[in-house]
Amino acid sequence: MPTRCGTRIPSHLREPTLSTDARAQLGPVDSTPPTGYVQFQFNPATITVSHTANTYGNAAASSFSLEDMAKAMGTTSIVLRSCTFDGRDVLKTCERLLGWTYLEPAVNSSETFVPRLLHFIWGSRQTRVTLHQATVTYSRFNRSGVPVRAAVDLTLHEVRNTETPTNPSSGGAPGRRSHLLTGAESLPHLATRACGSPGRWREIAAANRFDDPLRVRPGTLVYLPGSQESER
Repeated sequence: MPTRCGTRIPSHLREPTLSTDARAQLGPVDSTPPTGYVQFQFNPATITVSHTANTYGNAAASSFSLEDMAKAMGTTSIVLRSCTFDGRDVLKTCERLLGWTYLEPAVNSSETFVPRLLHFIWGSRQTRVTLHQATVTYSRFNRSGVPVRAAVDLTLHEVRNTETPTNPSSGGAPGRRSHLLTGAESLPHLATRACGSPGRWREIAAANRFDDPLRVRPGTLVYLPGSQESER
């Protein structure tokens, strides 16, 4: 039993410790760890979770535009401080993190750009997020000037999902793709771009088990039905 100054410490007073294998990970939701993920060598020094307050008070939801509704929901931010990376892969790892802060084309659209949807994992915590900001401070370099140590601060924005749709990577319907609703997007808008007709929003609603499709808000991860589902 552990001791402190020669005194035995009761088990219920011992400080909890994390397993050395319980390392934080961050990577695209369409990948499976460790492929495509950043494995944190050392866990963040601190994690701060905050939520931006609703600025619309108790106004009736029916008076909101979709953009207003997104603002009214607020934003949950997860800030990771002092994530240390060490070794020859530091530059590659940090460039990957910085790359995830850039927008990418939305599903079946070359004109709409959305944040990369990521998965933050640490122990039992598993959260869908976007990487809002990455700040990298290189503090050690090799003789060629290549960084070999860095401290990284990350600001993640949590992505809400009104219901958890079937994930195709875990045995769901084949051929499904995912899309993150942003801005003024609605299911009819998404159906027009992804399926060719605004009337096919019902297929998307059914695939995601949305009880009230008109209340699906920006920030919701939506799965698009595969061709086999559409043919039924």
